[in-house]
Amino acid sequence: PFTPASELVPELGAEVDHFFERALSKDPAQRFQSARDLMRTFAGLVGDGREGRPAKILVIDDEPDLALLIKQRFRQQIRKSVYEFVFAGDGDRLLALDPVDGHEVWTAPMEIGLVLAAGDAVYVLGRDHTIASFDATKGTKRWEFSQPDARMQNDALLGVAGGRLMVVTGQGLVLAFDTANGAPAWSFNEEKTRGIDVVPAGAHVLVARKQELHILDAATGSTVRVDPVLNTERVGPAAGRYGYTTTKRVVIASLP
Repeated sequence: PFTPASELVPELGAEVDHFFERALSKDPAQRFQSARDLMRTFAGLVGDGREGRPAKILVIDDEPDLALLIKQRFRQQIRKSVYEFVFAGDGDRLLALDPVDGHEVWTAPMEIGLVLAAGDAVYVLGRDHTIASFDATKGTKRWEFSQPDARMQNDALLGVAGGRLMVVTGQGLVLAFDTANGAPAWSFNEEKTRGIDVVPAGAHVLVARKQELHILDAATGSTVRVDPVLNTERVGPAAGRYGYTTTKRVVIASLP
């Protein structure tokens, strides 16, 4: 389930809600069957007689031909200032937009690999293996840490727990940095843990590998407890507990 667009911007109306319900439907048969169908329907949501500022649309995609396709398909609406498209597929800057009306709040140049918003901060893992923290409201850079290390590739995952920013590589190495100043705090590499099984959980970090779940102290990286698990596929925390799924069941256990 998702929040209807009309609850955020009431003037959008039910037609816009219906568009997103169809575009995001869990049933593939209920979705738009082609990009052309989606664009045609979207174009019909806003009439050529729209008054005021153009509707600003953020497009996030790494397909090189998408920008050209959109500009061709919506050329009349762009010329009449019905739509204004912002393309964020090139990853050469960090762009913050107001969630209500889409106007640009701030921007910062950076070759972006991954982005994580957490609290009042935005954390960025750059393509050059640089990690940076930005103030989410103003866009000012708080700190930057550069480590030309091949371990921090773009296949990494980002997470925050216990005052630590976790960078989890595709090879299973967990690197923790102080969220206040970016200083390296600790690392964990228990026999090539798979990155997808590393989950921040409040004051702890859950690291699942094989048939063991390591519960780490997020601040220090020390092992608090090791629980036996059965061929875990997904791990997730909630309300002082954690759960994991196997091919046949869901298991719930208490955190320390």
